[in-house]
Amino acid sequence: MTIRLIVNADDFGLTEGVNRAIEEAHSQGLLTSTTVLVGRDAAQAAGDVSRRCPDLGFGLHVNLTLGPPISDPGSVRTLVDDEGRLMPPGRLLKRVVRGQVDAADVRREVAAQAARLRSFGVEPTHWDSHQAMGFWPGVVGPAAVAAAEAGIPCARSPRVWITDRRRRNAAAARWAWRLGKPRRIATESARRVALATLSRRFTLPRWRLSPNLVEGIEDYATRWRVAFDALPPATAEMVSHPGYVDDELREVTPGLVDDRSVDLQVMKDPKLAQRLRDGGVELVNFRALVG
Repeated sequence: MTIRLIVNADDFGLTEGVNRAIEEAHSQGLLTSTTVLVGRDAAQAAGDVSRRCPDLGFGLHVNLTLGPPISDPGSVRTLVDDEGRLMPPGRLLKRVVRGQVDAADVRREVAAQAARLRSFGVEPTHWDSHQAMGFWPGVVGPAAVAAAEAGIPCARSPRVWITDRRRRNAAAARWAWRLGKPRRIATESARRVALATLSRRFTLPRWRLSPNLVEGIEDYATRWRVAFDALPPATAEMVSHPGYVDDELREVTPGLVDDRSVDLQVMKDPKLAQRLRDGGVELVNFRALVG
């Protein structure tokens, strides 16, 4: 079976250093796709970069947890705090679980974000979600409706590919991963709901991969190598977060800093891109899923 691999960088627009890293990773290495945080000042560069890099797919990185909303805060009250800013993921998730998030607010905000991306001169190939909040039950339904109504054809797959060389096969690796931490049972249930919801409206890759889904290896750079050595025989998306680290990046995402430099090094490696192609891997973006 043909292996088709989408190599996506989340967080375009987060900072100018992230933008520069993503453009370089595409022009010099193996990156084929990115998704845009449209509410950040640096996101406006998406139009210029898409014109310079016509083979780089641009999607919408639906954001429900960082900074102010694109909509008027008064029109999405169940998504914002008393200062009119989107809530951090832990607080928003509690509201979702308690049924305190209005589906109409989610639809309104996702629609506004899709419109903002198009205002940059970008036609979105797909959508995913910052910190995966848009894929939770209670959120994924209205988010999917808004994205579909906006004409976005594809979405990230919630189905994860687990790599663990200690296990005899992929199914065993997935079950060991699920049982390794109790909370993964709950998140697996959420992924199943998201998969059923998204499959009705969008074309999806079969699998989602990342170095964080490689088990049994501590070194992050080694996990990248193992992930590329164990690709599934299907269409999959490899998720990355390349970026040039500066004070702004440290401030806005303090929990995800050091790994961004490693991701950039991997993404810019032209030898890796050639090795994948020589091994029969077709590097594509989400446009390839819909013809």
